[in-house]
Order: sequence, then C-alpha cells, then structure tokens
Amino acid sequence: MKRLFRSVLVASAFAFFWSGAALLAWLLLPPLALIGGSSVERTRRCQRFVSGSFRLFHGYMHVLRLVDARVTGEIPRLDGGPVVLVANHTTLVDVTAIIARFPNICCVAKSSYADNFFVGRLLRLCGFIPSEQRDPEGKSIIETACERLRQGFDILVFPEGTRSPPDGLLPFRRGAFEIACRAGVPIVPLLLRCQPSALTKNRAFWDHPDKMAILTIEPQAPINPLDWNRNSRHLRQKVETEYRFALNLPKVKT
Repeated sequence: MKRLFRSVLVASAFAFFWSGAALLAWLLLPPLALIGGSSVERTRRCQRFVSGSFRLFHGYMHVLRLVDARVTGEIPRLDGGPVVLVANHTTLVDVTAIIARFPNICCVAKSSYADNFFVGRLLRLCGFIPSEQRDPEGKSIIETACERLRQGFDILVFPEGTRSPPDGLLPFRRGAFEIACRAGVPIVPLLLRCQPSALTKNRAFWDHPDKMAILTIEPQAPINPLDWNRNSRHLRQKVETEYRFALNLPKVKT
C-alpha cells in the first residue's frame, strides 16, 4: 500500500508538471513574448517566468517528499561572461532542477521535446535548441549555440545524450566541447548525484523509492578551452575522466 501511495504521489507530480507546462506554453508565455523589447529581452523574460514555475514544481515534489533538489553553489565564471554547462544526467528532473536555480540558460533539447504539444512552444520561447534541427536556413546546433552565447545566455548540454544508466555513465559526445572551443568560452561541469536512485532511465517513473531522493547539483571549477588549444577531443576526454573519477567509475579506454 505504501508503494502504491508513493506511485500516486509521483503521478500527481508529473500531472502537475505537464498541465503546468501546457498552461505556460499556450496561455502565459505568449503574452510575455509579445511585450516590447529585443528578442533577447523577451527570451530572458520567458526564462525567468519558467524558472519560477520550475521552483514551484520542485517545491511541490519536496512537500510530497519525493525529490529534494539541492544546488551547492553558484556557477563559477572566469571573466563574468557566459559558459557552456555540461552535466551527467541522473534523473528525469535534472533540467527543471538546474533551470529552477539558474534561469539564464538555453538547453540543447531532444527534438521530440521541441515538437511536443505540451512543452514545444515553451522550449522555443525560452531559446532552447533542438538536438536535430530542421530549420530552412540549415543552421547547425553548434552555430545556434554559439549565437546564444554571443547573446549572453549560458548553454546547457548533457553530453551523454540521454539519461545516465544507474550507477554509470555513458560515453560523452563532443558537441558541448566543440561549442565551447568555437565560441572561446569556459566549460563548467555540473556534477549531479541522486540518492537513493530515482526517476532513472531504466526505472519506471512511478517506481519511486520509499525515502525522499536527494538530488545534488555541484558546480565544478571552470575549464578554459584555450588551455587545451581549443581541441574539443582532448577537452571532452579530460571532462569525462574527471566525471568518472568523481563518481568512482572506471576510466574510458582510449
């Protein structure tokens, strides 16, 4: 009965999220995007509103004792400018937890989300970048991300491309590191841990642990791509090695 009750609570949290996302996408954000100002100002306005909404969502999950998201510090910056954030992907709610704390972020998102009825418009209004672009101008993800960085936004990328396996890490892709190298901005790793494990890739979302899951987000020291001669392959390898060391995982064979 306790497990069934926990499942109902999780289902209510996700009903809260999807209904709220639809409300934001179709009723609340479009008027904000029409208020005067530049396109960057309109995007920032939408981002701040969504960040507050995500804080409400995580507050709801905390009240239900499902997930407690904790951020251990601010994003470190070498020169005060934008950065490329990379993170391992522990749970379904990593993105909402990060944006709830740091609103000035454009995330590289799966195209399935960008095309989704509930959240697609929300993502577009907040400047998110579909991972498989089909725009008529043929801009690549990297070019679009570099443009967002020039506009002053941080870019968030999950270099595994999907959620991490339980107690593991998938090989990192180079995209985030190529963005940082081309734009000449620092990489800031976000180290995520979730104990006990919850909302993972190989676990049904309603199969929630009896204890409240503690999701910690730890910003790490920034890494300047100039120190690596803007070599995205070497930069990717360095960051992935640091993640594996921090998570006590075997090194990747090279």
